[in-house]
Amino acid sequence: MQVTMRILDYCNSLLYNTANKDIARLQRVQNCLARVVTRYPRFSSSVPLLKSLHWLPVHYRIIFNICTISYQALASKQPTYLNSMLTPARNSRELRSTSSNQLYIPRVKMKAGTRAFSVAAPTLWNSLPVSVKSEGNIVSFRRRLKTYLFYAAYPP
Repeated sequence: MQVTMRILDYCNSLLYNTANKDIARLQRVQNCLARVVTRYPRFSSSVPLLKSLHWLPVHYRIIFNICTISYQALASKQPTYLNSMLTPARNSRELRSTSSNQLYIPRVKMKAGTRAFSVAAPTLWNSLPVSVKSEGNIVSFRRRLKTYLFYAAYPP
């Protein structure tokens, strides 16, 4: 099971902001895997299965992976090529939002530009609540991020 989940996660961040049909293929694989793990019939609904297994849908797994890479690049300044793409936002005025770890989002002219890590990572990072971004280590950051995304994917 872990091997299959790693295969689903491999380079899936490249699918951020792509057509839903591309993500739907991976989602079908994850749904089938959930049915195999739980031994449910083929045509049963997969949403309760994913929720009971505490698995994020593919779209949210992509967000999780991009945010995790961003956190690691910001926290350890490594790798430098990723860290150089994540620059803190500079405001000319003193606002409450200046202390909330916001990142500068470069402007792009085409929709395809929004898929680039240099645009996608700051956009997703800025959308996170301060309580998630301010975690001190990677383990607690990932735990808090997954909880946040889980409630976004499956509202109570």
